[in-house]
Formats: sequence, C-alpha cells, structure tokens
Amino acid sequence: MKEKLFIMLLCFFFFNLNAEIKDTSIKSKLILDSKNYIGDELISKKEFAKKIDLSCTVAQPYEGIDKEINEERKKCIFSKMTFDYENIVDNMKLNEKIYLTPINGINLFLKKTKEPNYPDNLLDDEVKIYTEMNDKVIDQLIIYSNEYDMDSYSAKSQYYFIDNHIYVLSSNILEEGQTLNFWGKYSIENNGKFKLLESIKCHYLFKDGKEMNVCK
Repeated sequence: MKEKLFIMLLCFFFFNLNAEIKDTSIKSKLILDSKNYIGDELISKKEFAKKIDLSCTVAQPYEGIDKEINEERKKCIFSKMTFDYENIVDNMKLNEKIYLTPINGINLFLKKTKEPNYPDNLLDDEVKIYTEMNDKVIDQLIIYSNEYDMDSYSAKSQYYFIDNHIYVLSSNILEEGQTLNFWGKYSIENNGKFKLLESIKCHYLFKDGKEMNVCK
C-alpha cells in the first residue's frame, strides 16, 4: 500500500514539474518575441502628442479638392509612426496571453479582449496590458483600442509604447482629421499597480460659435 502511494505521489510530482517547465518555456518563448509588441517609441514623446491638433486637422475638409485634402493629411504627425499596430493586433488571438519582458521583476502580458464581431461591435477592438505576481493578475490597463461611432461618423483610436514605463495616446478621428484626446505615462509600482505619472487631458469646448479642443 505504501509502495503504491509512493508511486502515485512520484507521478504527481513529475506531472506538475513537467507542467511548470512547459508553462515556463511558453513564457520564455513569448518573452523572446516581446520586442514585436512594444509599440512605437513616438507615443512616449509628450511633444509628439502636443503636435497632433496642429498637424492632423484639415482646414476645409468639405470645400477643398481631394488632392489638397490628401496633401494636408500627409503632414499629420501620425504619418511618422512606423509600428504596424493593426497587423500586430489582427494576428493576436482573442484572450491569448502574450508575455513581455518583466518590469521591476513583475510579469507583464498583453491580451486582446475585444475584436470586430458583427453585429455587436462591428469595427471595435481592444488590447489590455496586465501585471501578474505569483501567477495572480494584479492590475490591467487598456493600451490599444479602436472605437467607431457609425451614427456620427467619428472614431477614437488608442496607441501605446512600452519600455520601463507604459505610454498611451488616444485621439479622436473626425472628418476634419485627428485631435488629441489623452496622453499618459504610467509606472508599475512594487505592488504591481499602474500609477499615472504624467498626462495631457483634452475636452471639446464651444466658444464664440466655434468648437475647440482644449488640452492641459
């Protein structure tokens, strides 16, 4: 009886050891590929965010000819980005964990939590970043998203960059072009929580018969 119990415990030990090694190897493989997921470094630049409104709006979107409008839109500072967010996100599987290089000893992973799904959210998608300690999720933050409003013909897009901090930039997309909605720089605290260190927040204000995007 004791011999049988010993064999069962031994099998249980090796099964769990193998599972742990397999899980670790999966994380290691994903971490090696994590540079493919860190985003565009321009998103980390506060000055980049401040130039969006000036460079990405078209003066007369309804009156100018297509060639003139396209030329104005080419001047938009977003054209300087080289990271292909759409391609990366399209190739992510829904709810699959993609582990990144740890920050301050805290595990990080990305997960696509929403994708286009007719008719519920026709064109919306979303990616979150999670902190993990002792195999337990501590905090989460939306870092990439596309939200389309079919009624108003407007949209919101959010991009990110990851180094020792997490940077996110959200913009409004209208017929007139793109305007800044939010820029933020986050740290990861020792307890695994995200902390907002710096930010630019914008809101639309009607003044003297004109609509203005006010940021501070």
